[in-house]
Amino acid sequence: ELYKLYGPQVKKVMRRLKAHVYPILKKQETRVEHKLWMGRRLDVRNVANPLGTVFEKKNQKGQEPSTALAVLVDMSESMTGQRMEYAKFAALCLYEFCRKTGIPITIYGHHTDGHSHRRLEAETVFLHSLAEYMPEADDPYRILQMQPTGSNRDGTALLFMGNKLLQRREKHKILVIISDGLPNATQYCGKAAQKDLMQIKRDLTKEGVTFLAAAIGTDREAIREIYQEAFLDISDMEKLPVLLAKQIIKYIRRW
Repeated sequence: ELYKLYGPQVKKVMRRLKAHVYPILKKQETRVEHKLWMGRRLDVRNVANPLGTVFEKKNQKGQEPSTALAVLVDMSESMTGQRMEYAKFAALCLYEFCRKTGIPITIYGHHTDGHSHRRLEAETVFLHSLAEYMPEADDPYRILQMQPTGSNRDGTALLFMGNKLLQRREKHKILVIISDGLPNATQYCGKAAQKDLMQIKRDLTKEGVTFLAAAIGTDREAIREIYQEAFLDISDMEKLPVLLAKQIIKYIRRW
């Protein structure tokens, strides 16, 4: 029943994506990669490159972009109300977008048990599988079942999702984060948590993970400080799915 309510909105977004984003993907199918180490065709524009990257390769029509996507949604109690609804909507639209374009996608939500603990070991972090890389018919319904509760220990969730992405064979790996604020868990808040997230981002970036952080709460400047160039300042939440999709395509075009 909830999916029926979201259906018309999702279709509206899909129409916008089809008009503005899909043509870019089609154009990418026949793009030429330059500055390659090996190949059969010389890259005339870079034939004198001292690094030795003097080859080029033309992607054949119909070739899918070698990209995998992971979406991590903050399900902590502060997401209650409209924020959670926007997060559901954005995750569902991204899921449908990736299914249509052939981009593998997994979606997870995360929160803690929400209790105050004296010992760090006593805290439980929950990770909810809403969609795996092998799609199932029930995926959209799981996405819409997200309910806010507990607190958020973002570092644990980021490491989990980063490792899932790094196991993929796709060349380009994008981790999308949808959150309304900074972490707030047992012995994990403030500057210490912020420093931890920045280090995790640096480590995963070195491994080849690209971040996109959509901030939908009031702690935008703090989130910007953590994710820096990956931060998305979104004032109109209803445009969130389209803006995220456009950012994903922007990275694909760079590659």
